[in-house]
Amino acid sequence: MIKGVNKKIIEINDTKNIYFEKAILYVRPEMLDTPPGHLMKEASYYLEENTPLSSTSRAERRLSSLSRILAAIASIGVIGTVIVFFIIGG
Repeated sequence: MIKGVNKKIIEINDTKNIYFEKAILYVRPEMLDTPPGHLMKEASYYLEENTPLSSTSRAERRLSSLSRILAAIASIGVIGTVIVFFIIGG
């Protein structure tokens, strides 16, 4: 049995993914009034977020996380030094 269903579909031909050639996304019925440009932007964002990172990107992400952690530790150290200075000096 074939059902007559009207669905809005977005087809992405360039997924920028080494594994997948094409992606087909079905728009939720409650979002059918969304402007097509916005839907395409959201579809591209979704695919970018779900594309495996290259080894370079992984290294950059790890380095970025490490630098944020080191910056937080340095900030805590500065705050601790200021507190000790006021306790001793005050």
